[in-house]
Amino acid sequence: MCEQDNQNTRVTFHFNPSTIKIAKRAEYREQPTQAARESPRPAFLGARAVDLQFSLLLDAGRGQDRSVMAEIQQLLEWTNPTRDSREGTSPSPPVLMFTWGEFKLGPSGQFVGLLTSVDATCNLFAPSGAPTRAEVALAMKAAPEEPKGTNPTSGGVSARRAHRVIGGETLAGIAYRTYGDAGCWRAIAELNGLDDPTRLTPGARLLLPDRADLTPGPGGRGGR
Repeated sequence: MCEQDNQNTRVTFHFNPSTIKIAKRAEYREQPTQAARESPRPAFLGARAVDLQFSLLLDAGRGQDRSVMAEIQQLLEWTNPTRDSREGTSPSPPVLMFTWGEFKLGPSGQFVGLLTSVDATCNLFAPSGAPTRAEVALAMKAAPEEPKGTNPTSGGVSARRAHRVIGGETLAGIAYRTYGDAGCWRAIAELNGLDDPTRLTPGARLLLPDRADLTPGPGGRGGR
């Protein structure tokens, strides 16, 4: 399991899950009428996201300095909003990717979603008191995978690229290098919900609008 935007941040499980539960629900509304002898067909309201629940074993093996607390702490941390999102308008935890051998789920063959629940039971300890084994029950809710961009003239979803912020960069500079128009920084700020466009966090991931969706800045060369 790892973060979608930072695959170096991960937790590796070495034992098969004891259980995996997959659930998906559709919502309907029933409207009974007095005149009808039979109930009318329920109105479909929509489908909920896929829920994934699974139980795993964490085992640090033998040794004085072994512990499973680092893995447990990382799992707990993934239920908190990321630092970058806390600085924006919509705090949210990171989107995670879960893969396990030939277990395939989702368009990309891996489950992409948010970690909604962590329940760890430590049941074996080293002489120092460090937990060396834990049974972990996890629950995830599917998050929509980012659609691949299509040709804007085809009527499909506009292509969107992503940019990883480097220290010292500005939105105006990113806009100029990307579109040749520094005035397009407003479109980047709006798309990413930036309250203060003068403060960019190094390492933050910015979505870049498609050129066809841009309104050029004064004297600029935007998309339309």
